[in-house]
Amino acid sequence: EMMRIKVAQNNDCFTWRKLRYPSVMDKGLTEDKIKELENYEVSEMLTRREKLALKFADKMGIEHQSIDDKFFALLHEEFSDAEIAEMSIVISVCIGWGRLLSVFKAEEA
Repeated sequence: EMMRIKVAQNNDCFTWRKLRYPSVMDKGLTEDKIKELENYEVSEMLTRREKLALKFADKMGIEHQSIDDKFFALLHEEFSDAEIAEMSIVISVCIGWGRLLSVFKAEEA
């Protein structure tokens, strides 16, 4: 969920930036934690695992050419292959959906 919100921030997607899924919030995601997304790399509230997932979202959306073996090695310190694959799909869908909303000006409707 934090990756989705981070991608929405990067895409300047108001709808997805403000959307909160109750099922996720009920599992412990708080607005305080969401506020940390802007400066996640230096956050003391977020775990290393969360920071790496957010960095992955940033890299996929902003600088995908920089994702190399060294970065995948970092991801593998915290995530399994299956988790990395799932994150890749989630991030890709979020990037595409956010841009689609923007192209069709769906947020203005």
